Amino acid sequence: ETGFGSGLNFLCACDLFVRTAPPDARLHVLSTELHPFEADEFAEALSPWTELAPLASELCAQLVSLPPAWHRCVFADGRVTLTLLVGDARETLREADAAVDAWFLDGFSPARNPDIWSDAVIAQVARLSRPGSTCSTWSVAGDVRRRLRAAGFIVKRAPGFGTKRSMLRGEFAGGVGTDASATIAAVSIDPVIDSVIDPVIVPVIVPGTIAFDAAGTRPARAATASARHVAPWLQRPPARRDSRTAIVIGGGLAGTSAAASLAARGLRVTLVDRHAALAAEASGNAQGVLYIKPSPHGTALTALSLAGVSFALRELVRRLPADGTAWSQCGVVVLAHDSAEADRHAQLAALGWPSSFVRAVDAGAAAHLAGIALPSGGLFYPAAGWVHPPALCASLAHDPRIDLRLGWTVDTLTRDAADGWTVTNTTRDTLHADVVVVASALDTTRLPALAHLPLKPIRGQITMVPATEASTRLATVLCGESYVAPARNGRHCLGATFDVGDAATDLRAADDVANLDALRALAPALSDAIGTSAGDDTPRARPADDNRTRSSRAAVRVVTPDYLPIAGAALDADRFRERFAALARDATTRFDEPAPWLPGLFVSTGHGSRGLVTAPIAGELIAALVTGEPLPLPTNVVQALATGRFLARDLKRRQSAR
Repeated sequence: ETGFGSGLNFLCACDLFVRTAPPDARLHVLSTELHPFEADEFAEALSPWTELAPLASELCAQLVSLPPAWHRCVFADGRVTLTLLVGDARETLREADAAVDAWFLDGFSPARNPDIWSDAVIAQVARLSRPGSTCSTWSVAGDVRRRLRAAGFIVKRAPGFGTKRSMLRGEFAGGVGTDASATIAAVSIDPVIDSVIDPVIVPVIVPGTIAFDAAGTRPARAATASARHVAPWLQRPPARRDSRTAIVIGGGLAGTSAAASLAARGLRVTLVDRHAALAAEASGNAQGVLYIKPSPHGTALTALSLAGVSFALRELVRRLPADGTAWSQCGVVVLAHDSAEADRHAQLAALGWPSSFVRAVDAGAAAHLAGIALPSGGLFYPAAGWVHPPALCASLAHDPRIDLRLGWTVDTLTRDAADGWTVTNTTRDTLHADVVVVASALDTTRLPALAHLPLKPIRGQITMVPATEASTRLATVLCGESYVAPARNGRHCLGATFDVGDAATDLRAADDVANLDALRALAPALSDAIGTSAGDDTPRARPADDNRTRSSRAAVRVVTPDYLPIAGAALDADRFRERFAALARDATTRFDEPAPWLPGLFVSTGHGSRGLVTAPIAGELIAALVTGEPLPLPTNVVQALATGRFLARDLKRRQSAR
């Protein structure tokens, strides 16, 4: 859909689908909107349609805060997925990866909304359309008809509705309006037919539209003269649509997220972990903070973070009670701890994002929100908060399609004769599945097929201190160079240390001292209220219960060299180095050969301290890659997370080292 508006088209389609589609069918709606409504505006606009009230209420609850990002929402117990692209359609649709069966085109004429009917948008509509894809629009303007026909649609007037005498309907044929003098070679890995397309010469449709791959089933990836070249290892791998079973290795946030997303698509999932309980490592802290530190410059990490935090919040609302034990939507105040941070905050505030998502606050306003005196102002994220990660992991794994195997230590991973995978544990028990997702943090590289991934450990220790009567006034999470959360079960969680290259989990008194020092720098008044100084343990304000003492927990987070997670299909490293060895001689070399994928093997790791934000959306990404669904993230972000990026980087560095 090229204009989400009030969401009425979506609700009508969703309602019809839920009432009439087979129980195992799934509906995906991809919609764009430059100026999204606020939640109360959605409610007011949809109020006349009482028959849609239950769905409308669910929609309003999910679309509470919409910064410019990709927003994935789940409806009807997972049968319906909405991916709302907030931003200029000329940019957002360019980054979409989907094969569309039907289009709801904007109802306004080009005279009222010229951008949505621009050549750039119509070119993307054509690029994303399957042959036979339908379109409909309220507008019957001549310019609309001409542009759609030039893009390959056969359009005709049809009877209108309400007070409208006529509307337009069309069907995508492709190949219309071609310029025989313009040709381009295209190579595509086609997620519809799961095969590698040989290089072919295809006509370029004018103006700036699309050409099909050799099978005629899906647009080729490089089908326009202005298309970007995509390296084979950054392209979408062949889907595994026939997959019925999956094994997920790792019971933390990354693993349980992937398991939940695959189970939602109907796969039978076996979730294994070497520990006796889920969330036994870095996902096991009592409180994790759900917030982001975006850049004002539109980086891949910012796009991932915006999409990730929005999806994670919707999942939390859907799965857990905000009861102050499982999680709390108390808001997060990010303090400007120095001048550089204050400048960054000012640049972010100038972007004009919705105040329901983030707003700038001075020191007085920040203190009022937090309930305690603060040394500076900053940014306030009202919908964010803290989460008990083990509760989220348990909820994600609680599904009748997920079989949990705890205390199951993986020893080997091998391809089997049936084009699936066999996982063997240390006691020689075996599991077989069509798909395997490895989400085992640093242990990922213990598997030979994934040993090339450049993961590095970062040890982090948190300190938990008893709340006092004074400290219980803290109403929001505070973040800066450290963090502290409102009390959960009578204890504040604060920290965390950041020891790069350290994989030990012993508890260190010096780290507790560092965390308490960081708390004093972050919020001196709260440090006094909690009542313990870092150096001498002298009470400054008597704790509510003298028998309680502070405690600690250490765990290892895993990051990559570029601090972006790895989420996607795995590659055969040896064959990659052989096939793309020319990169070591010329880093600009382009290749026609497809990447040497390891079919059915996927990875989700390297989430670092951002796992609450990035792991759930990474699970959705992997599930979409497995099933061939529309991707939940922009393609440039998906490419930034690809497993092959480091293999290519290493080959290119060999050239620069010569």
